[in-house]
Amino acid sequence: MNIAKYIKPTNEYQRQTTARNGVDFVTQHITRNHNERDLEIYSIAIEKWMNDNERLKYTDLPKRLQTHK
Repeated sequence: MNIAKYIKPTNEYQRQTTARNGVDFVTQHITRNHNERDLEIYSIAIEKWMNDNERLKYTDLPKRLQTHK
């Protein structure tokens, strides 16, 4: 298992919210693999940025790629 140590000391916000909870390394950063839908959305986002210099809005996605209401 790869463990990444924090590079900065705990700040006041992290202390107040117990964000680091006493652990001195990064946790809960395991992600799932990209699926075909993700890759298509990333492609659309990059194309929109490169061609129009605009960020992709969720509502700009084709309906078939929108899964949230």
